[in-house]
Amino acid sequence: MIKAFLAGAAIAVPMVLSVGPGFIAQVEMGVRCGARACASIVAGLYTCSAVVITASYLGIVRFLDNPRVRFGLSLFNGLIILAWGAIKVINSHLPQAVDGPFGRRKFSTAPAACYLKGFLLTATNPIALLFWVNIITLAHINLGIRREALPLFMVGLVGTAVTLDFCKCGLIARSKKFIKPRALTLITRALGVVLVIMGAYLIVRVF
Repeated sequence: MIKAFLAGAAIAVPMVLSVGPGFIAQVEMGVRCGARACASIVAGLYTCSAVVITASYLGIVRFLDNPRVRFGLSLFNGLIILAWGAIKVINSHLPQAVDGPFGRRKFSTAPAACYLKGFLLTATNPIALLFWVNIITLAHINLGIRREALPLFMVGLVGTAVTLDFCKCGLIARSKKFIKPRALTLITRALGVVLVIMGAYLIVRVF
């Protein structure tokens, strides 16, 4: 049983360190709005993940195996991510009104709004959805985790991922005191370019 927990924790580490829409949202909210907003994003991301895991465990999400559904989700998500990145790149070139060291905040810092954003980022990301849908099969077949130990495996995976992401939010929020407005603009622009590339890749790979 301990082996199942540790296996889940081990998978969580590279997952948390990977760059994706969720990570970019954490950086954006953590630097601009602080640790609380970033933590709310994380809570939304993993609440949706927990819902998908539960549905997968109960066999409710088999419709995701349908090629047409997967095609539609990938195309939709690719377009959304590409548009999100393009807007970031464009906004990074526009003059911003000054209201504090980082200019006017354009984001709602309300925990509920950040939570909803995190939830929707997972819900509209086919790569994330398919990962969480297939993680139980991966654990059971590829890692040899027995069915009765699967809940402990998922606790290790999600628990470790949430803990590491919360720690990451604290580090991101603390780093904003060292980031000048110009550097923040360049970071936003770079994140936008990454999103554009990710969105274009998702669109291309579905055809």
